[in-house]
Amino acid sequence: CLPDGMCQDRHLPDFLNCLQCWLPRRLGDPRVTGRPWRLGCLDLARNALSDANVTLVMETLTRLDVRVDRLRLAGNRCEGPGLSAITEYVWNCQEALFELDLEDNEVTANPKAPGAVSGSDAVSALLRCLYNHACYPRPAVGSRVGAKVVPLLLRMSGNRICHPKRLLKEIQAKSGKKHMRVCPSLDPYTPDEEEYLSVCLPDFTKQRPVEDKSSRKTRRTSEVKAELVAAVPEKPGKRPVLLTAAAALVAPAGPETAQAANSQAVAGQKRQRSGSRARSRRRRRRSGSEPVAAAGADNGSGPSKEGAAVPAEASTGHPPEGAEEPRETQEPSCSDEESEAQDTSTPLGPAVLGEEAQRELQSGVCERLRSIEGLPSEDSTCEMLSEFVVCMVIARKSPADIELELSAFLGNQAKSLTEWVMKTVEARIAAAVQ
Repeated sequence: CLPDGMCQDRHLPDFLNCLQCWLPRRLGDPRVTGRPWRLGCLDLARNALSDANVTLVMETLTRLDVRVDRLRLAGNRCEGPGLSAITEYVWNCQEALFELDLEDNEVTANPKAPGAVSGSDAVSALLRCLYNHACYPRPAVGSRVGAKVVPLLLRMSGNRICHPKRLLKEIQAKSGKKHMRVCPSLDPYTPDEEEYLSVCLPDFTKQRPVEDKSSRKTRRTSEVKAELVAAVPEKPGKRPVLLTAAAALVAPAGPETAQAANSQAVAGQKRQRSGSRARSRRRRRRSGSEPVAAAGADNGSGPSKEGAAVPAEASTGHPPEGAEEPRETQEPSCSDEESEAQDTSTPLGPAVLGEEAQRELQSGVCERLRSIEGLPSEDSTCEMLSEFVVCMVIARKSPADIELELSAFLGNQAKSLTEWVMKTVEARIAAAVQ
């Protein structure tokens, strides 16, 4: 049993390796003993395991033919693919489960969705698997075959299943009410008819609302950041910062580092506002809608000093030769392209970054992270940190904000990585615009 954060994503590869070593040493070789490996309970609840890692756990159990009586995976991030892997395990397991706990995951189903085909969702597929499996319903202990049966305890509350009552009705309508029973408790009973599925679904109607894409990305960003903070070993009296040997000699520690990072963020925001105002003035001048000082002197509608001459730009729209342009309309000395290149704190629009582009960016960040000395060697840490970077780009974080977030993990290396990410995203945006 490894619940409550004892087996998170970064721990899972080690856990599965240990499991494969422990089973033959403790339980013997099934080819010699003639008995399959059996676990009374596998509890990985409340570890925030990703859907891919839930799938990996189930594929390992299926491959090793491990029989589990009680499988507890509540409080993770299991979605459709993960539930399909669980269904595959249940179908290939030659013994019935007593309990399957999938509460508070990310499983979705919506029988009322436009174009939804009845029975095509992962929840229906799991119940259909249990219905067709020869080991269900499970006979009560000490009871002869065909006498009392015990329902399977299936916990699925707290997921994102829309209209759960209607979903159950559709499943029962297809299987037949006489052959499928939803029980209010786990008490053994004698079936009146031939039943193929007996299941207890406590609080099945209590589901969480379905997230939109924006809320889901925001939640995932917070989860990845929390995982990264937990993954970095914290030294007593210091915040968790990963530095190379050279950077550790010159990097300020404690409050000074945070103060410097905050100063960089404030400076970035000032550069962003200045660059935005300069671009707005250039656009207005090009369109001829720039407000000009003393423009009302021609018709006397505006206040003017006695004897003051009307500026030439009031009639021509351009300053006279040798005249200095007022400070509020003075253009920066660099060109448009140079100005935009110097404005490194402008958030980049993620609209042009499709799923494929996001995967490529995450892969590139992961490769650069592996080349940084001082980072943990586990692939899961690099993958989480690279996913965190992509999430910040999608959330339209400014480069200064991204650098500030990464500085907690990379120290002085955060600036070079942020610059590379910005150049990569800008190149992708430019290619998409062309």
